[in-house]
Amino acid sequence: MVPATSLRAVIFDFGGVLLDMRWDVARELDRAHGLPKSSVFETLYRCPAWDDIECGVGDPAEWAEAAHRELERRAGRTLPRLHDEWRRAQATIDANIALVRALRPPYRCSVLSNADLSLRDRLKGELALDHLFDDIVVSAEVGMAKPRPVIIRLASDRLDLLS
Repeated sequence: MVPATSLRAVIFDFGGVLLDMRWDVARELDRAHGLPKSSVFETLYRCPAWDDIECGVGDPAEWAEAAHRELERRAGRTLPRLHDEWRRAQATIDANIALVRALRPPYRCSVLSNADLSLRDRLKGELALDHLFDDIVVSAEVGMAKPRPVIIRLASDRLDLLS
């Protein structure tokens, strides 16, 4: 365990840590539309196109459209925009946002997330949380994703933690 006196910063993930992904809603959308289990999640995030998007390659609109087409293929019929419905249900995790606020200062706080190019704008606009962080590392902006050690090193360097 690291002694409390040597702790200088905390790096937070976004999805599942700062944002409640609402897996229950994704599961309910699968069920309500007669889709195989985990279809809403898998068609968006378990595909080669996402691997590219999270590294800043490819067109996010094309990725989202391809995910929707795959959902419709799985269902065998036209569907409403289920990925959009799932995203609208997602919300910040208030207790973790309060933790970030409580840590500042004296600790530096950062976000390190495998995300598409929209994350920084979401943190600034829609969620109005960007001011809570000393830095934000978005995988799509830097062209690499976790768990590669080099992106973790980058986040640490940008907080000046390794000196």
